[in-house]
Order: sequence, then C-alpha cells, then structure tokens
Amino acid sequence: MQRHIWRLECQGAPIIRHCQGCGRRTEFRNSGKIRRNANGKQIYQYEIYKCDRDHTWNRSVAVTDPSIGRPELGPRLSETRPDAIQLTSPSACVEILLEFVEGKWRLDRTLAQQLEGLTRSAVSAMISRREVLLNGQSAEGKRMLRTGDVITIHSCGCAYGTE
Repeated sequence: MQRHIWRLECQGAPIIRHCQGCGRRTEFRNSGKIRRNANGKQIYQYEIYKCDRDHTWNRSVAVTDPSIGRPELGPRLSETRPDAIQLTSPSACVEILLEFVEGKWRLDRTLAQQLEGLTRSAVSAMISRREVLLNGQSAEGKRMLRTGDVITIHSCGCAYGTE
C-alpha cells in the first residue's frame, strides 16, 4: 500500500500579519520556496512568504527528527503535480493522510486534480462503488475535507481489505 501525506493550502489566499520591514500589517504571499534548517538533532522546514515590498517571513511547516526520517510532504493543489499518484496496477491501494487543510476542498474535486488520468466523473464513480473511503467509511463526493482525514483508495483487486 502506498502512503502519502498531503497539505491542502490556498496558494492564492494571502496571510495578513505585521511586517517588520514595513512597520505595518500587510499581506504576505507564498513565494513557492522552501527552506530547511538543522539545529541540534532536529530539522526544521519553512515556507518563505513575501510582502509586496519583498520583505520575507518564514512560516514553520514541519519539525523532524532525522533518526526517524524526513517527512514526505505531498503536493499542494495549486502547484503542478510533482508526485502525482498513478493507479496503474490493478491492485493499487493508496492511503492519503491530510496533515493540514486550509480552505474548502471537496473530496471528488481534490482527487480528480491529483489522480493522473482520472476525470471528476470517474472519481465520482469510484466513490459510489466504495473504492474511495474517507476515514474508513464511504462518503459522498461533495464531502469537504478536514485536517486529519484519511482517504483510502482501493483500485479494483484490493477493495474492502482483500489485499
């Protein structure tokens, strides 16, 4: 079974906070760059945000102990699919943990964007056949996703725990 961790964020939505360089509250937008910093036994990961005058703010994303391993941070939906999931095998099973969800994300739309070669209607058909489960239970395609949800995708041969 493939396991993935996703963070669903609204790239277009700015974060409003105090800018040290500007001396006032301003909008910060994600620059798309990531910074990693090691301090002692932990690795810190930050996303770099910029205000309209190019002052930066580092938003903490993850803290990891290197002895455990590096976290596998999944794709953001507003980016291209760097690690798109492919259900090529007839017995492909995928488990997706939603580590962080910002904004409103529908189950069917989200999966249609991330599963290569599948349309939203194909994903809806998989949901109705119970090949897609949300937190171990069947769910409607219009169901909004929340932080901590687990999406399980059973493609053909391993549906309902027959791996």
